[in-house]
Parts: sequence; C-alpha cells; structure tokens
Amino acid sequence: MSETPSRRGRRWRPGPTSTGADVALGVFLLMVLAVFFVYGEFGAAMEKWARSYDGLAGQEEIRRIRQQEANRIGYFMATTLGVAGLAVWARRRWTAGLMVVGMLLFVVLLGLMQHADR
Repeated sequence: MSETPSRRGRRWRPGPTSTGADVALGVFLLMVLAVFFVYGEFGAAMEKWARSYDGLAGQEEIRRIRQQEANRIGYFMATTLGVAGLAVWARRRWTAGLMVVGMLLFVVLLGLMQHADR
C-alpha cells in the first residue's frame, strides 16, 4: 500500500493564475487606489481654495491641509506596498508589479507636492 505523504505543517498558498486575470486584478486595484486618491485630493483642493480667502488664519489652515495631503500619500504608499506583498504571497506577479509601479507614482507625487510647497 502506497500512501501519499501528508502535508502537515505546510501553509496553504493559492496556485498560480493566468496572466490575463493577474493583469486585470492589478489594473482594477490601481484604479480603485486612484479613485480614492483623486477623491481625497479634490476635497483637499476645494478646502484650500475656500481657505485662501481667510487671510492669515486661512494660510495656517492651508499648511495643515497640505500636511494632511502628504500624510495621505504616505498611507496610500503603505497600502499599495501591503497589497503588493499580498499579491506576491498569492503568486500574482503582474499584480505585484503594478502595485509597485503605483507606489512609485505616489513617491513621484509626494516629491512634486514637496517641490510645489517651496
């Protein structure tokens, strides 16, 4: 009698998926992140525009809003890296690659925001 050895102690990992499904998931996740990012940036821009008429007190509020924007980009970068880590664990290399590209875009945006503040 031949028995198959038990896989005791092995962690479950999903198997590899097709490239099309992998790319579609990565593009979908990038679009979801982009929608949330644009929504937050639009709200912050409208608030800065409204505060621009408040004189010195408004300028202080605008600085606070800019700091919140920079923090939000940091949170998006961390979220994108976390999703990329889950994609690597799930053996979805294209999704992970697209998440890394998305994170690099957030880094560029953060740099542009820092440059615009000066």
